[in-house]
Amino acid sequence: MKPLGLMKIAILGSCLAGMSLSLRLLKSQHEVSIWSPFPSLNSEGPGYLVNTVTLTSLKSLGLNIEPFEVPLYGGKAIDLFDSSTPHNSGLLFALDRNKLHQEFYRLLGAERFHFDSHFSHFEPTLEYHAQRARFKDGRYTRADLFVGADGTQSAVRKKHVAGPELSQSMTVQISGVSIVDPDSPLQKKVVKTFIDTKNEAEILTFPSTDSKCSWAIQFNALHLLLENPDDDHQCHRLLNSFASDWPQELRMLFAEGSIQNLCYRKCSDRRLPHLFHKDNVILIGEAAHPTLPSLTTGTDSDLEDAMDLGDLITDYSRGYFPSIDVCLTEFTRQRRPVLGARIRRARKDRDQFLSKCSAKSQPISSGR
Repeated sequence: MKPLGLMKIAILGSCLAGMSLSLRLLKSQHEVSIWSPFPSLNSEGPGYLVNTVTLTSLKSLGLNIEPFEVPLYGGKAIDLFDSSTPHNSGLLFALDRNKLHQEFYRLLGAERFHFDSHFSHFEPTLEYHAQRARFKDGRYTRADLFVGADGTQSAVRKKHVAGPELSQSMTVQISGVSIVDPDSPLQKKVVKTFIDTKNEAEILTFPSTDSKCSWAIQFNALHLLLENPDDDHQCHRLLNSFASDWPQELRMLFAEGSIQNLCYRKCSDRRLPHLFHKDNVILIGEAAHPTLPSLTTGTDSDLEDAMDLGDLITDYSRGYFPSIDVCLTEFTRQRRPVLGARIRRARKDRDQFLSKCSAKSQPISSGR
């Protein structure tokens, strides 16, 4: 490992944390490459919902997001159980997922992206220090530092950075974007939450463009796991079975031809490991700390990872740390308390919601 100076860094995965870290490192003139398992920029899922701090961090990276940022006036995520007692989550902003990813692509440059790169293992295989990342098609890349940014089901974590196993949560999230009438009540630039106690489901909606509404549904999948989660038709049938008893404004989200960017995921979390790295391989984002996803937060932790790790790597290259191990250990020291508290809060919130559902079953209600 080079003790000082500019480094060659390989980002294994293209999640938001990975792309944000890439831009942060380029600002410090490190050599960066991004190796994504997807065939192109992955835009599955809803728009991003971010707070003011995260929005400022994204802009500090040079991203021109003002043309597509949507301020959600009022900034309140209505308490799911008592509409008379809203909890203030501060001013929030919606960002179109595809447009944000395209802006990352523009700033990072096409030459830094290597798509269809499915991680296999590090080489030399019997040594602690990784010199090369090998991919399943035989390609490889050399680097001074490898960053696993490949999401909850991280192949980098499974193969190289040991830690607690994922929990066996029965919570499933289906999310996406739907084309809606600009005059729809869902397009009033407010985060709206709904509950469906019969299906033990929580629903979040927010406008991400003038004619598109982002949404996410979490439910207890004890009896509702799909045989093939990648089959959009199965997801559509499940959504329609849920929505049959929902208000008209929600049913319209799942009308035939309305849905785009459909994403199905089984939610998991895990106890935080002692360290997020092993020698010169480190995990960030959901690869490091899978969390039962909150409907109103999550993106912020990824951006915090990227900015904090980028600052520490820059400090290391300037000689502020005696070794890369000390540098990466400091990352864990800074992030672990914050992330641990968020994981505990997510578990508590989900348990409370399921407890409320089991105690009281009633037609869907909304917070406005």
